[in-house]
Amino acid sequence: MAKIHNVSSWAEYTAAAEECQVRVPKYFSYFYGNEDPTTKKSWCPDCVASDPVVSAALKQAPADMEVIRVAVGERAAWKDQGNNYRKELHIKGIPTLVRFVDGKEVARLEDSECAAREKVDSFFKN
Repeated sequence: MAKIHNVSSWAEYTAAAEECQVRVPKYFSYFYGNEDPTTKKSWCPDCVASDPVVSAALKQAPADMEVIRVAVGERAAWKDQGNNYRKELHIKGIPTLVRFVDGKEVARLEDSECAAREKVDSFFKN
């Protein structure tokens, strides 16, 4: 299973990304809407659909793979155009999976692509 870093703020995300860049040449980030503490489900329907697919793929991933699992905020915070994930990483929709190599984005899956098992499996293998 991949090593997963769970973060819920921009500061936590940037710190985790810097740590990953030091340790491994390739790492991944998974951006999704915050989960309701009572239901344990995201407010984002596409995130609810993608979560079991992404989780299953991560369980099969090698132990040396690193993934930052990023809760981007509640719906209102996510929709704010000043949101750091939107401004700095150009994340337009969630869920989004991003592959980084040497600190640079090289690929991404967005929205319903994150619920397609074959695409997600292939994304993590490349």
